[in-house]
Amino acid sequence: MKNKTQMAEEICDRLLDVSQAITQQLNGRRMKWETENEYYEKHMVTFFIYRQIDTLMDILILLEEERPLSASILARHAFEGLAQLNYALHEEKADKWCKFGYMEDYYKMIDNEEFGIKCPDNDRREIIENYNQIKGDFLTKKGGYHKEWYGGVTYKDMFGLLPEKTHKGLHYRMYKDLCNIAHFNPHGLAAKMERKNDKILYTNVTKEAKKQGDKALMLGFTSLLASLRAMDFIENLGHKDKIDELEKTFFDIYEVEMDKSGETG
Repeated sequence: MKNKTQMAEEICDRLLDVSQAITQQLNGRRMKWETENEYYEKHMVTFFIYRQIDTLMDILILLEEERPLSASILARHAFEGLAQLNYALHEEKADKWCKFGYMEDYYKMIDNEEFGIKCPDNDRREIIENYNQIKGDFLTKKGGYHKEWYGGVTYKDMFGLLPEKTHKGLHYRMYKDLCNIAHFNPHGLAAKMERKNDKILYTNVTKEAKKQGDKALMLGFTSLLASLRAMDFIENLGHKDKIDELEKTFFDIYEVEMDKSGETG
């Protein structure tokens, strides 16, 4: 008989099938938009969907290989991606995400030149011209320029814009717990250690590590599902009922219950 994790992984595979259907609809499709903001939103959501698909696939592979803590690090990044996307759509900032590519071109060029790697003159002129046109959108309070497209906004701010059940419910507490692993905090590293007879044993399959794998699966699933929902709504692709069904089925068969300390039960 399949356990809850195996059943949940099958639902994730079904969500990936829906993702494939959506990306096939989008592939080569000429997007239509009525406003400039809608143009940027559609591009941003498309990029984020492809990234979230890759991330969930990698999470499933790592869990299959009994590497739950590595999966949890990817899940943390997936949830941060969801927070960024939700912030951009909520505050109509998708244009900043798209335009920040010009800032990255400039930063990369400057970094390369510090190591003696010169940019061709024509490319350099184009990069500087683009940079000068949009750099005012990324000014810091001290007169410099932000190194991230959402500069001046914290992840805590962005998480606060997520739906309440996501922000204050299981997902946000799971995310904070997974940060311990990514940041090499004692609590996170201890998830892969067992002490027996004053000896420290390293293993991937401690009880705590399995809990982190559960959290990784939930965050990866939710991050992709919410991104697909955004695109389906924006482009009216006709997958809403299927997405709703998968969400309900996933949480009906596989739910990580957490007490006030944030531990899974």
